[in-house]
Amino acid sequence: MLERLDYKPMTPQEFAVKWRQGAQHLSERAAAQSHFIDLCHLLLLEDPITADPTGLDYGFEKHVRKVASKDKGFADVWRRGFFGWEYKREGRRLEDAYRQLLLYREDLDNPPLLVVCDLVRFEVHTNFTGSTKKVYSFTLEDLESGRTLESGKTALEVLRLTLTDPEALNPRLQRERVTQQATAKVGEVAQHLQARGFEAEAVAHFMMQLVFALFAEDTALLPANLVTRILEKTKNTPERAKRYLDDLFLAMSQGGEVLLEDVRHFNGGLFDGRSALPLEKADIERLLEAARLDWDEVEPAIFGTLFERSLDPAKRSQLGAHYTSREDILRIVEPVILGPLRKEWAEIRARAESYLSSTEASFPTTLLRTDPKRPDAERKEKRERTQKVFEPLNTFLGRLHSLKVLDPACGSGNFLYVAMQSLKDLERDVLNFAATAGAPGLALLSPKQFYGYEVNVFAFELASVVVWIGYLQWSRANGDPINQSPILERLNTIQRRDALLNEDGSEAQWVEADYIVGNPPFLGDKKCRLGVEKADVMG
Repeated sequence: MLERLDYKPMTPQEFAVKWRQGAQHLSERAAAQSHFIDLCHLLLLEDPITADPTGLDYGFEKHVRKVASKDKGFADVWRRGFFGWEYKREGRRLEDAYRQLLLYREDLDNPPLLVVCDLVRFEVHTNFTGSTKKVYSFTLEDLESGRTLESGKTALEVLRLTLTDPEALNPRLQRERVTQQATAKVGEVAQHLQARGFEAEAVAHFMMQLVFALFAEDTALLPANLVTRILEKTKNTPERAKRYLDDLFLAMSQGGEVLLEDVRHFNGGLFDGRSALPLEKADIERLLEAARLDWDEVEPAIFGTLFERSLDPAKRSQLGAHYTSREDILRIVEPVILGPLRKEWAEIRARAESYLSSTEASFPTTLLRTDPKRPDAERKEKRERTQKVFEPLNTFLGRLHSLKVLDPACGSGNFLYVAMQSLKDLERDVLNFAATAGAPGLALLSPKQFYGYEVNVFAFELASVVVWIGYLQWSRANGDPINQSPILERLNTIQRRDALLNEDGSEAQWVEADYIVGNPPFLGDKKCRLGVEKADVMG
């Protein structure tokens, strides 16, 4: 985007004064374009009309389809590959504007940023593929004062990056750094516990409980900073740490109270009544350093591998070695699982859209119910629409909700985690389409559809935690409330066992899975990858 210097720019103070007053008197429609143009002037950037007179890639009131009718909606401002922007009047719910953008985003070419604004409040929601969502929130007062936000940037910096360099707001740029710092600190504690003589399995389980608790306190699943407060209270009296952590893990196993705070029921096999291991002062100091990191930013796709190496003495020398990144995993997951399913879904959607666009009447919001008072022609039309739209949608969702994915050498669960989040993305797209077509459905695809076998104790303990963290991160990023109780369910689908032989030497049987993916262990200096559909395995 070119700078424009042919006018006197606004200052943040002038912008704030003007729009604090404008928000009180102007309608949403009257203010939106003027507000955005002033914002461009503030940032010394070309406005959409100057930058792209055609409006093909950057403009106001971008047309978007409403699937259930021939009507069209509008996104207030849009720039291809940058953002979609929706305005509301001051005092209106920004959540409603964001929900609207979520329905529009496919027709907006899925921009990396979704912005909502009521003239005085701004929310910049990240929408990067394969990344946990982050929200940059600020107000006119923040813009005026120039104060640094929690993200470490000012409001002016966030706005400039939104309009010029959205990739700079990608949470994944921060995730690897946070992940490596977190695993290093927790890994040091694990190594110290092993050096003191505790069994590897006990250490692995205890560290997984701590890791998940640290994640939970930073994602509002636990009361804010609850684990951090426990560590702070006991840093000078480490003998008390075990008692407080025992109380925490017991409360997480069944629901309860810790430090006068209510703790939800987690369970799931991870919090199974086992006691915490005794920590020393140096351990607590390392855990406190880890607790002060943002665990919501941890990347499970690399967290598992790095943590496994930090825990396992045999793999400690590989800490700087290659790990299987999300991009590497997607090279297998995309063609094996997602490609065929996306093709099938595209065909179903195209047929549904063609049918819906061929009829004037609105689509029914419930399945056909026999009503003798309705004319036969109307009942026949509704029955036909049910058969042509509802039934294919429900059949496809049924497939998603029953399929099984197996990684027979799952390590710390990276392939399962990436496959699950990718399939959740597909499920979300299907449900969004179904909702706009008047056919609401339920998000039912769950971690229990993902199977893995692993012999290494550290990797086995990690796999379930990685899959659950990935599932909860996805839910949080997509606005799905985490209301189930218990929050976690035991993942019997991930088993500590050899993929080829049973303990008695007989051939091991695998679950009959629809897809088999994975990355077998290193063989010398070569690395094999596995990714097949059920049909390829079965003959």
